[in-house]
Order: sequence, then structure tokens, then C-alpha cells
Amino acid sequence: MSRKRRLLHEHSANNREAVILMASEGLEVDLYEDEYLIETRKIYGYSEHYAESLAENWVLGNIK
Repeated sequence: MSRKRRLLHEHSANNREAVILMASEGLEVDLYEDEYLIETRKIYGYSEHYAESLAENWVLGNIK
């Protein structure tokens, strides 16, 4: 069975991108560098504002 996720927001800067998605379990943020998926952070139980902050910190390089 495939998991469906709905796109909420995208952030990008330089060679980094963060994609915020709503899964059935809650929010997830896909973190990309040079177009490769580095990590999916499952932040179930957190707010959309938290997801936005995580995405912004990723694209600005504050998260390595």
C-alpha cells in the first residue's frame, strides 16, 4: 500500500530544498541537497509553523 502525502510548501536556496508534506500520520519534511533526498523528518505532533522553521533552517544551511 502506498502512502499518500499532500504538498503544503516548498523552500529552496542555493543547492538545498525542503518540501513540507502532510501525511496521514502528520507533517513530514523532505530535505534535499543537490537534488538528492538526504532525509525525511517526520515531525508528527508538531505545528505547520515548526515545519516552516525546520525548512527555512535547512535551506539556509543552519542544519548540516
